[in-house]
Amino acid sequence: MQDIILVCKECGKKFVFSAEEQEMLAKHGITALPAKCIPCRKAKRDASYARGMTEILQNPQQHEVTCRLCGRVFVTLLKNVLPDAAKFCRLCAPKQFDAIHPKEDIALNQGLGYPKYKA
Repeated sequence: MQDIILVCKECGKKFVFSAEEQEMLAKHGITALPAKCIPCRKAKRDASYARGMTEILQNPQQHEVTCRLCGRVFVTLLKNVLPDAAKFCRLCAPKQFDAIHPKEDIALNQGLGYPKYKA
């Protein structure tokens, strides 16, 4: 594959669609060429996120969600923001964090000056 020069439909600037990007997308089954440059894609994504958060803050609605680990029902404002994989109650969230981040990683992070999590 070779680098391809494309024109962004949003800002009209030329951008390079590199061979590495093409290969990565092909591995995921994506064959379409991007219509927008990376800065325009990022701006659209950021604006979409900001609209969603503004809507949540202006019109707060409580949603009952079931914890994926223990089955408890808890209330959240972020029902549509959280992916299903991240829906844990306050009691199970620390357990899930510990399962994902082994104590060795926590000790290394503390040594590097990152926030201290319970060890």
